[in-house]
Amino acid sequence: MSITIDLPSEVETELRKKAAADGKDFQHFVVETLKIKAFKPSLDEILAPFRQEVEESEISDDELDALVEEAREEIYQEKLAKERD
Repeated sequence: MSITIDLPSEVETELRKKAAADGKDFQHFVVETLKIKAFKPSLDEILAPFRQEVEESEISDDELDALVEEAREEIYQEKLAKERD
């Protein structure tokens, strides 16, 4: 399929710079960029299963906050331990 689009000159310039920096021709870079945007799931789509689980668990906001804080602390402690080794 072939389409024609009019890009503002500043957008074209920036895309051409990025294509050159990646070592790709302009058309390939634009198609690749559009594919990434078109098929990349939104944050809402990524988080939907987690939100559903939280809703079904009937956990309170305070309990969820505590779980998140506990997980963050575990990750932080693991990182500190790795840095010491």
